[in-house]
Amino acid sequence: MRYRRATNIAEAIAQLDDGAVALAGGTVLVPEAVRRGAGPDVVDISRIAALHELTAGPIVRIGAMITLARIAAAPELAALTALAAAAAEVGNPHVRLRGTLGGNLGYRAPYPNLPPALIALDAIVILAGARGERAVAIEELARTGPPAGALIVRVEIAGDAARSAFRKFAWRRSSGRTLVSVAVGGTREAPRVAVGGLCQHAVRLPQVEALLAGRAWTPGVADEAATRAAEVAPADVPEYPSPAYRRRLVAAGVRSALGEAGGAPA
Repeated sequence: MRYRRATNIAEAIAQLDDGAVALAGGTVLVPEAVRRGAGPDVVDISRIAALHELTAGPIVRIGAMITLARIAAAPELAALTALAAAAAEVGNPHVRLRGTLGGNLGYRAPYPNLPPALIALDAIVILAGARGERAVAIEELARTGPPAGALIVRVEIAGDAARSAFRKFAWRRSSGRTLVSVAVGGTREAPRVAVGGLCQHAVRLPQVEALLAGRAWTPGVADEAATRAAEVAPADVPEYPSPAYRRRLVAAGVRSALGEAGGAPA
């Protein structure tokens, strides 16, 4: 395991091109390397200034090195309710002080909190590679993960994003691994619903969005959407608890999140 430090994005890309992986907060990579007694070559990106930028405006830009604690508490992100709530539900305070946006998005597992919230907010992820920067939809990144040799630079979200909400279910509230997470967002005419924890990556539920489209998110409509979500959510995680139990959590999460976000503007 070789350690290197990059001082700018170009330097990081050159080093990642050698097969190394980016080291951000280290809350997942370092414990796994210690447990295994070995790990991949790493490139420390923590001192790249561009990755620490957080700007509000018509487009909110959140650098990959922004910590989860800051996302949960930043006034600039207060209107992005689902994202702030998702960040606040990751691990414990110590993890949130070290864990980063980029690290959470780059972790390939069913459990990270941020992807469903960002899908509900229609976020765009900016990746840097040998050929420069490019934008990808958060759904694509959740499905494929960052390409080899690429670096997550920032996430961009419309600053006027409509009201959103996030729900997480875990065995324990503190440090609990996510069993199911649900996020809703968008407008009444163009709703967005995403879930995590049931399959290998967070996904949108277009069938539920179609049911919601053009309708006020009343308790009755929320009940319909919850039932539909439990029916159509893909489930292929082989771990306990069962898919049937996780589907019940999906229904509860959709019902609760729509109740919170029911005042979203048309």
